[in-house]
Amino acid sequence: MGEAEPRTEDGVGFLVRGRFVLIIYGGAARLHRTRWLFESVEDVTAGRDGLVALMLIPAGAEPPDAVTRRENKKRLERLRGRLDLLVTVPMGDAFWISIVRTVMRGMAMVHRQTGWNLVESTFAAGLDRVCGLPDVPPRTQVVQDALVLCEALGRDPESILDGARP
Repeated sequence: MGEAEPRTEDGVGFLVRGRFVLIIYGGAARLHRTRWLFESVEDVTAGRDGLVALMLIPAGAEPPDAVTRRENKKRLERLRGRLDLLVTVPMGDAFWISIVRTVMRGMAMVHRQTGWNLVESTFAAGLDRVCGLPDVPPRTQVVQDALVLCEALGRDPESILDGARP
């Protein structure tokens, strides 16, 4: 699948291996971060279909405002047909997880289909959803990539990994 190179900007980062995209969205979900993320991922994955993404949202990140929600809708429409699965993992308490789950449900309505957009409550559960799918790196590689991405973002990896180390 090739060597993944972490890309970061203002608290948000991602890396790509084949059809798999690992995202850590550590800043407030605002327009400039969202645009950077979508533009960068679209650029790096140009010509690839069947993408599988695992997005980790650390505790303390803020949900998108109205302008950013509209941008998310527009960008997800553009990715329609290229994104097979998006698994989002909000890190934090049950209240934060329910907020993220509500936001992601709204985004799923954009696609008018179910099953492509899932929310899990732990990194380990997110790994269970994506690892083992065709052309997705093994669990140990995704955990290692999360460590690399945390380092690139200057984040404490324990705040993300929540016991998911192999």
